[in-house]
Amino acid sequence: EAVDGVKSGKYYAAIVIPEDFSESLTSVLTGTIEQPKFTYYLNEKKNAIAPKITDKGAGSIQQEISQEFIKTASSTLLKVFNE
Repeated sequence: EAVDGVKSGKYYAAIVIPEDFSESLTSVLTGTIEQPKFTYYLNEKKNAIAPKITDKGAGSIQQEISQEFIKTASSTLLKVFNE
C-alpha cells in the first residue's frame, strides 16, 4: 500500500520494513550475523525538495538501526565469550 502510494504520488516516500527484520536483528544469537535492512521508496517527481528531506530521514533511521545493531551484537558476543 505504501509503495503504491509513492508510485501514485500520494506520498513523498515510504520505508518498508521486511517481515524478517526482527529475525535479522536476532541472527547474532544463532551465530550468523545478518544486518537487518529496509527498503526506501521515493517519489522524486512530487516535489523537488522532498527527496532531500526524506533522504535525511531515511539516513537517520538507517544510522540508528546500525548503531543499535552493533551495540546489541557486541554486547551479545561479549556475553557468549564470557560464558
